Amino acid sequence: MASRSPTVARTCLSRCSALVAIQRPSGSTRVVGSWGRRCLATHAETPIIRPQFADVLPPRERTELDTLLRAVQKKDSSRILVAFIQWTDVLANQTSPLHPAAVEELLELSAPTLSEIIRCLDPFRSADDAAGGLKISAGEAQYTATGKFVDQYGVRDRHRQVLAGLQTLFRIRTSGVPLTLADYEIGMRNAGAAIDFHAAREFWGDIAKSGLQEWRNTRAWNEFLKAFFMTEPLYYQFDRARVAIKARDLYRSRNPMHGATLEALDRQRFSINALRQEPWNRKPTDMDEDIMRDLRKRVQDRGYRAHWRRGLLYGLDMDEQLLCTSIKAFSRSASLHAIKEQIFSSYYGIIIENERDPTQTSITGGHDFPADSPLRPTAALLEAVAEGFGAMSHIALGLQLIQFISQRYSIPIPHSVWSSLLNWTYLFSSKPFSDARRKLGDWASTTQSSIDVMHVWEAMTQPSQGNVTPTFDDYDIYIKTLLVQRSVVKAFDAINEYALPYYATLIEAYETALADEVLQAEALGGDSVAAPRRATLRRQKAETLKDHTHHRIVMWFRQLLKVISANRQLRDGPAGRELVPNLVRDYGYFLPGAVRYRTAQGRVTLERHGDESMTERLQGWRRRIRTTRPAKRSGVHVRGQQGSTDPGFAWPTVWPMTVLQTRPVPKERLARVVAPPSGSSGRTGPWWEALEEQMML
Repeated sequence: MASRSPTVARTCLSRCSALVAIQRPSGSTRVVGSWGRRCLATHAETPIIRPQFADVLPPRERTELDTLLRAVQKKDSSRILVAFIQWTDVLANQTSPLHPAAVEELLELSAPTLSEIIRCLDPFRSADDAAGGLKISAGEAQYTATGKFVDQYGVRDRHRQVLAGLQTLFRIRTSGVPLTLADYEIGMRNAGAAIDFHAAREFWGDIAKSGLQEWRNTRAWNEFLKAFFMTEPLYYQFDRARVAIKARDLYRSRNPMHGATLEALDRQRFSINALRQEPWNRKPTDMDEDIMRDLRKRVQDRGYRAHWRRGLLYGLDMDEQLLCTSIKAFSRSASLHAIKEQIFSSYYGIIIENERDPTQTSITGGHDFPADSPLRPTAALLEAVAEGFGAMSHIALGLQLIQFISQRYSIPIPHSVWSSLLNWTYLFSSKPFSDARRKLGDWASTTQSSIDVMHVWEAMTQPSQGNVTPTFDDYDIYIKTLLVQRSVVKAFDAINEYALPYYATLIEAYETALADEVLQAEALGGDSVAAPRRATLRRQKAETLKDHTHHRIVMWFRQLLKVISANRQLRDGPAGRELVPNLVRDYGYFLPGAVRYRTAQGRVTLERHGDESMTERLQGWRRRIRTTRPAKRSGVHVRGQQGSTDPGFAWPTVWPMTVLQTRPVPKERLARVVAPPSGSSGRTGPWWEALEEQMML
């Protein structure tokens, strides 16, 4: 695939973009206006000087709150987040000279205006996340520029910044005009997006402290449970491995396993921990404990059974949304019996028998619900079953239940349900999940393989069953499964027929967005003037999706070469003699600088650093000494010790190791694109070189 594109200046800078109208900014005039209670409807476009703060701070044309209100008034999602963080940073910094005036502004802000600001920070409505909806793996964060969107725990930086700002805002505001219930709901959503369970619990408790306890309804309780048990894809960062029930999580005092099996699973856990460079999915307050170590508990305040009883005692109205959340929350502790009896049997009248043996499972019953019943099943229930049963690796049982509910209540199975089943099946058929499940013994109902992945793929794509059009994420699983099964020709055909044409559309979208950003920057006039944030956000979205897709294709080709090299029949057959040379010749854009593979004659190493079709995406490699992360040992090592149940007990951990680490340093993407320098002759210079390098990545 051709990688080089004509420089954007050849065709773009000589004409005006369709998305920009050239307007020269006129000089602004200072206006002294009256200052009262702030609200969006009376927000002035012209700068305002507030004389009443003259004794605190010299007058300014525009404060941080002014900038935020203007962005909210214009519904400019590209500026709302930046303005909100700048404003709350001033509110949190008590040593800043701007702090007293900012606090006074906040206390004088009307309740509807503040609610409108908070509503714009809803993580489910945000349109300014350049990596929205993408699963950023640890490997992708190391090899691509998408790593800039997450912190060391693998959580989006923007979500934790918004959460910190909201906590500061709520702490100051509660001393004045109280907040509304909807404000606390958005706070809990941001706590879930930032994977901060303590903050979610605080927001729920603050509702009662602010006098709104009687106003807590089913919707608010549902939002708290979603955030506390990570039931939404946004809350587990679109990475299902974070909330999947591992074989090690199934060990309990009432359901013990053989000591040798437990020791083998612990060794696997310690090995993974030693290889992990960053503390992904760890709690910031307890670095040696995985998040699922808490979620898998069934008792005490962390288990969902207590919350289920609390919801019943609150007297809240039960609806389908709360039941869907309960299915996912029960699955975090692998409570299949609770899902079967307390939800499907009690509320839907669906009887599930012999669930441990998929060949003998029977599903019967089902109540009739009126059209206006809040419990009437919809597609949301099918998605909850796919997510809940998939997280417990009960894929066959979940598929049977989905098909039964679909036929019983005439609900078509949407694409999202099929995609969820496909993702969960592939996750538990891959390492280390599949190896750990096999160590438990013969558990046919929860042990998945690549054959099961292909069965789900065939069911979702057949016209007689799913009849859905797979997306790129679905093809990603399909191609990786074909490579596991050593069907390299089918995998290459899928890459060539679907993935590469799809990637070509992403290149076109990225080049269009980049060209428009350059033209909008030039339209503002002057050298080194950046384009508006909306243009930058559009380019960053296209850029991030392109880099994400490129990384997946690179991993496919790398695995394809690895599979062919490791199998003698493939090396000696047409795949080794024809497919590999053609791949290296035609798809060098997706291959590294040094391509290594094995043929029937021996090992081949191709140094391609002088090849024009190759684009170096790394600045280099960085070596450093690191210490492995702490990891707690199992409870059998402290059984019988005095004080082992106390919160402050010194739990034994594995010995740390010192590791020499080599990490890639990816090339950075441009934060903002500025206008080309005026008066430059030709298409040479640092600006043109930087632009061409960005287009080549």
